[in-house]
Amino acid sequence: ADPRRRRARPGPPVPSGDRSAAAGALGGMAPAATGTPEESAVDLVRTIASANQLSTISWASADLLCRLHRDASSVPQMATGVIVRKLEDLGGAGAIEGAPAWRPPTQGRPLQAKEVLGGGAALAAVHQQMSGEELEAASALLALLLDLLRLRPEASGELRDELMQPADAGPCCLWCFLRIFASDARELLGGGAFVHACHLIAMLAEGDEPLCSALRHSRLLDLVADRLLRATSEARQEDLGTEWLPFATAATHLLDILITAEDAASLKLENPAFYQPAWSMGEKPNTIVDALVSALSRSLLLERGCMVAQPLHLSGLRALGHVAKLARNTGQQGLRMLQCQGAELGVAVLNTPHADEEAVYTAVHFLMQVAVYTRSPLLGKRLEAAGAIAAATKAAERYPRSQRINDDVQR
Repeated sequence: ADPRRRRARPGPPVPSGDRSAAAGALGGMAPAATGTPEESAVDLVRTIASANQLSTISWASADLLCRLHRDASSVPQMATGVIVRKLEDLGGAGAIEGAPAWRPPTQGRPLQAKEVLGGGAALAAVHQQMSGEELEAASALLALLLDLLRLRPEASGELRDELMQPADAGPCCLWCFLRIFASDARELLGGGAFVHACHLIAMLAEGDEPLCSALRHSRLLDLVADRLLRATSEARQEDLGTEWLPFATAATHLLDILITAEDAASLKLENPAFYQPAWSMGEKPNTIVDALVSALSRSLLLERGCMVAQPLHLSGLRALGHVAKLARNTGQQGLRMLQCQGAELGVAVLNTPHADEEAVYTAVHFLMQVAVYTRSPLLGKRLEAAGAIAAATKAAERYPRSQRINDDVQR
């Protein structure tokens, strides 16, 4: 009669090698791995590899992540490859219940998103958004893979090679990431998938020019910027499935890495400074600029209250300044920033109470790039009205020994 002495009735025996069958028999919950920590971690990796149900992938990945934090040495080296293969399955390569098979991108569909995304794989990803269950499984896999690669950076080569593959040639990891970036949160599920995906790709792409070029070619910039713009301007917090600040910080950080990366094509010119990539010509960067300005305006001008400059602010200003530099032939993007209170964003960072030297330099450098690369007779009046000249002069007085700050203030 004592409930503390009750024992669960033993269930039907399940073969040890059929973890996915066990998960299905228990409604998506398989029995916990037993044995030594090493054996338990290996069992979980095998479970992820053989699972064909989204719920099984989610719980096994979450359990393995906990074991990774307790004892990283217990997780086998093959775990990275298994997770990459499972991301390919979510990209349409394998038979996962609830995950649609890969379909070739269809050209010429009359969509509103086509004005932003053009065609190809990025537009096709909008048509194949992930369900809430898919996003939840992807979030668990990406969180595990992100921490694994932080602990074992030498194992990132396999995922990097997969991201270099064109997404319109067949099922691959890049197609899975494009679907994640194009998907809205469903029933409060999977909000972390977008954040983990941004941080994971940013970690791999930083300092890797070929990978950055491949990702820009896949229209990843437009896809992430469009998602950030919608999340900032029209979506409520519950629509994101997570808090807005980490969501916007992850997206802005990824945009910063991809935009400011060096382009090897510029070395083909006699003067690389005159090179302008295709994605920055004309009105193509409009969505990127609008998304970054919208996110910074919400944090710096609407919510306010920041005692220090945040990563969101620094990444956003660096990316905006580089876009203005790339579009210097027409000055169109710099003028667009000024019309959207871009100068006020730099001044807000300079006026942050405890902004350090790096934050002050980033803000001054952004204002310098907008001032130098914008062609408008109203430029001086707009900068003076925003208080940019006074704030920059005060910054130079605050750091008199910083040569880079003083040089940008003089320019």
